[in-house]
Parts: sequence; C-alpha cells; structure tokens
Amino acid sequence: MSVSPRELMQALEGMERRDRLRKRTQAMLSKQQPHAGPAPLAAAGAGRHATSNPNLLSCDDLQDITGYKRPSDIERCLIEQGVSVFRGKLGPWTTRDLINQAGGLRTKADNDDHYPPDII
Repeated sequence: MSVSPRELMQALEGMERRDRLRKRTQAMLSKQQPHAGPAPLAAAGAGRHATSNPNLLSCDDLQDITGYKRPSDIERCLIEQGVSVFRGKLGPWTTRDLINQAGGLRTKADNDDHYPPDII
C-alpha cells in the first residue's frame, strides 16, 4: 500500500497539531491548583468587597467556597445545587440563608412557637 506525499504531509501535520494540543493541555493542567473541597461558610465573608452584612457572600467569597475562579462557573455550580444567585457588577452573590435553604435547612423565626401554622 503506497501513501502519497500529500497524505503523508497531512498525517504529519495532524500528529504535530495533536502533540501541540496535548502539550498545551498538560501545561494548563499543571498550572491549575487541585480542588481542595468547599471552604466552611464560617470562613467566608471577609472578601475584598465585604459588606457590613455578614450574611452576604460576595463573588470572592464564593470563589473560596466553590473552588471555581470564573464567575460563570461559580454561578453554574450554585444554580445546579439549587442556590438562588444574584448577578452583580462584581460577579454573582448570594446569602448564607439561601445556601442553607438549598441544603434543606430552614431558619426559624423568633415567634414560630407562639402562633400555630394554621393561623394564616
């Protein structure tokens, strides 16, 4: 079976492209830090754009919690887990209560014991 010079050149170019892509991918992966898992929520809240409300979680806080760096990845991760996310100028943000609510925790009001649920 004979191979034409043109087919040989195309095959070599394809192999070179594949090698360059593999090297680029390996270089990118070696620069990434391994995902160490989510940070505890108690450690969040001290981001660059921290507000006076400790219940708010900024994009910087969410980066630490989720391990993702891009705002779109952070938002996608939280939405997939049922967390309501708001879009701000500085990236997505949410609250501790919304994260807890997505996890099945319900905050109890101070007067929940005084009124029966059927009063409404």
